[in-house]
Amino acid sequence: MFGRVTCASGLEIPLLRFDAPCKDDGSCLSSGGEVRERHEYARNPAFGADPQDPPGVSLQRFALYGDWQRPDGWRVFAELHSALESGRAAGPGPTDQNRLELQNAFLDAPLPIAPGVEARIRIGRQEMQFGSARLISVRDGPNVRRTFDGARLLIRSGRWAVDAIAVRPRDDEPGAFDDSTDDARALWGVYATRRLGAGNERGVDVYYLGYRNDDAVFDQGKGSERRHTLGVRYFGSHGPWDWNAEPMVQFGRFGRGDLRAWTIATETGYTWSDLRWRPRVMLSANIASCDRNPEDAGLGTFDPLFDARNKHTAAHELAAPTRIRGPGNRGEHPRPPPPGP
Repeated sequence: MFGRVTCASGLEIPLLRFDAPCKDDGSCLSSGGEVRERHEYARNPAFGADPQDPPGVSLQRFALYGDWQRPDGWRVFAELHSALESGRAAGPGPTDQNRLELQNAFLDAPLPIAPGVEARIRIGRQEMQFGSARLISVRDGPNVRRTFDGARLLIRSGRWAVDAIAVRPRDDEPGAFDDSTDDARALWGVYATRRLGAGNERGVDVYYLGYRNDDAVFDQGKGSERRHTLGVRYFGSHGPWDWNAEPMVQFGRFGRGDLRAWTIATETGYTWSDLRWRPRVMLSANIASCDRNPEDAGLGTFDPLFDARNKHTAAHELAAPTRIRGPGNRGEHPRPPPPGP
């Protein structure tokens, strides 16, 4: 029997928060932590390809952070994570366990550009999430959250928010303080958001993201991937309705062949604000290109890069954008944002 049933339950508990009195110069220090406990049970994991976990799988994640800020924009932020797994018959997966590691460790330095413009450079290890998280996400679902090493320029002016990034993902390892920077992959680009409407209830994102993977694997084989993504996202709300539409195109090279791919993703939601718990329904319709002929050198597969899914493992994602098209719906809950704006 190869049917698959998955159940999961979890609890996220803030452990503590401490805010020390600010000093005379305006600098402030705060610290805190949280615990996330999650239990999963899958009947016939991976449709019977993986061994059965009779009691299910327990996942724990512990976080502890310290945050020092000055009113002129200087900031130092550090955060430790411990992600633990027990009960998986096949052993911990790549995003199940990371015993102890720096999740964030960065310095913010202000940059004087022009009056009315707030700008700063962020250097170090940092979580990032942009827009709808379809391309860059902290990946909060799995036990080990995603983070990057590199630099990020943050510019804020009126209704504009512009970020420029040049980073590499962290290469996660299961032990303590054994992670390193993934030298085979790199991400760079610019992401701009413009708020619209009298109450900023609508907005437009425009972005370019460049991606390099020296060890990319597709049906054509293994090779060097150079992928460029151009995208636009229109989002907003009006009364009980909200929406989110995002077309993207990708171009570049894979091995000795050209790369051309695309996707269109939409979400439309309705919220009953006058009812208890404010229930919301949402319809999501998505379509993405795929490769038609694995025998030729060209590649037509869309790559969601570092999205919210766990595309490099089988956990909870049997169908990623690289291999599915069609409508769907899902429940939605807020995920914790990365530190800072």
